[in-house]
Amino acid sequence: MKLNKTIILVLFLVLFQAVKGQKTGISSGRNYQGFSTGFKKYFTLDDVMLAVNFYRENIILQTFSLDSLTLINSKNFQGFPKNVQVEDVLKFNNRIYLFYSTLVDNDTIIEEKLYLKEINVDSCSFEKTKLLMTVKGDVTAILSKHDFVDNFDFTSTLDQDRFVVQYKKKKKELIANVAIGYKVFDRDFNLVSEKEIEMPYSGLQIENVDFAIDNQHNIYLASYVYRNKKSRKSGDKYGPMFKITASGAINYDIEIFKIGTTTGIYSKSKIELDSGYHINSFKFFPISNEQLIVAGYSSVVGKLSKFNDPSSIFKFNILDSIRKIDTLSIPTEIVHQNLKASKVNFNNSMLKRYGSKWKPSMKSLTPEHLILDKDGGMILIGEQQTPIFRNYVIPLPIPGGAVFTSTISEHMLYNDVLISKFNADGTNAWIKKLAKKQETTNRVDFLGLRRRGLSFKLHEGDGEIYIFFVDQLKNLTLPYDKTPAELNDDGNHGYLMAHKINTTSGRINKAALFDVEQIQNKQTNKFNIFNSVSYGKYEVVFEVFTKPMTKGTETGSLTRVNLK
Repeated sequence: MKLNKTIILVLFLVLFQAVKGQKTGISSGRNYQGFSTGFKKYFTLDDVMLAVNFYRENIILQTFSLDSLTLINSKNFQGFPKNVQVEDVLKFNNRIYLFYSTLVDNDTIIEEKLYLKEINVDSCSFEKTKLLMTVKGDVTAILSKHDFVDNFDFTSTLDQDRFVVQYKKKKKELIANVAIGYKVFDRDFNLVSEKEIEMPYSGLQIENVDFAIDNQHNIYLASYVYRNKKSRKSGDKYGPMFKITASGAINYDIEIFKIGTTTGIYSKSKIELDSGYHINSFKFFPISNEQLIVAGYSSVVGKLSKFNDPSSIFKFNILDSIRKIDTLSIPTEIVHQNLKASKVNFNNSMLKRYGSKWKPSMKSLTPEHLILDKDGGMILIGEQQTPIFRNYVIPLPIPGGAVFTSTISEHMLYNDVLISKFNADGTNAWIKKLAKKQETTNRVDFLGLRRRGLSFKLHEGDGEIYIFFVDQLKNLTLPYDKTPAELNDDGNHGYLMAHKINTTSGRINKAALFDVEQIQNKQTNKFNIFNSVSYGKYEVVFEVFTKPMTKGTETGSLTRVNLK
């Protein structure tokens, strides 16, 4: 069986290389002591890669040469305080910083303090710690649903001239209005301006989605605002708000708040699409100093579309004085591609019965990337991301017999990827879909770890984009009318698939690059597509792990994929 899979892989690699007219080279560097902890972040400075490893109470910094694929330096910083919450590791103004916070909570004062440590890549070490800001009161991140994980959100201008920290004041009552704060810093982290405002909505009524800063240093916060202002109270708990009612009616509006950091004035505006459509999901995408794009997916409003799944794509520039909203309809043939026959038959029967009043749709689309193409067009890449709950029955061995108990675990489905291009004038250039079906156990969203080894990784080339994800080999030649075989186990098995999309024509070429359990004749484990960096236009470098080197550590090595 293994031999047959190898033969099939070789044949497809030959076919892929023939289509490209070039070779896809794969090479690996020397082994080193690695750490396959899930808490990792990667950065590049020139030809050096920095890996920041969070391992138990330690932070381990490692630097690598991307040319020779070798370890340059590795340093272990022990005893990171237990009362510290690591917020993020970010690259700003070509320098890399670790942000962390501490809470002072006693009888007389409650304060949240945010610190930063610069990482010196040359010496592979931390610079002196700096207290960035102190907030009176207990705070949490506005964009996180996990109050116990993140306390602050971060963003910056495209030119890296301003750095923004956002937070929300915790309140005992969810029915109290939300208070949010912003602090804006210059390139050297000197405070330039600050503002705290009280939103006109309670914590139950508003769900914040994204925030950004423009070149004039105005801050934008995008939110779902629920129309139903009341939530049933049972005991000391309030029930959740729902975007869609049981009858299929829409229960939210999209509002964007603009905060002038120099004037201290804030305003809000409601985002509405053309009559008959409403927004399902969206994000901010800073493209240039003149373009802060709001893009996402929308669906038809009406009794025939009560499930409210996306059937169209939209975008607009929030910096334009006159707002022009560009929309693309997702073609029926794209929706039906690799869809279950029962769903295709249902859509066809509804189309036959209701005509244009029925819109076939794709479930749970979330926008992830927006790319400005060299011809002035824009490419939006989204993915079907659906939380699900699995009920497990667990036997508990006890004397005299076994008792069974059940537990509920939250998982995530990462399914099809939708790639759509707007022409420079806002019209449709092309829309493509990459079919896949992945399921992973969900984890707390800390430093982007929900995806673990699944979802997809994007690399931008010259006139093409590459999308990588781990998949079953049989899906490489998946017929148009067949659904993909599912991949689970958090990407620890399967093949790394590469999809090259020509940004002008939308043409797709794909190949299986390697078995993630065996790379360059090395038995691997815990392969993760996000343990990687893009290097130049044509290279992606993955950190992979093999057998343990010593107790508690693993053997690591770098694998280069050359896309030329």
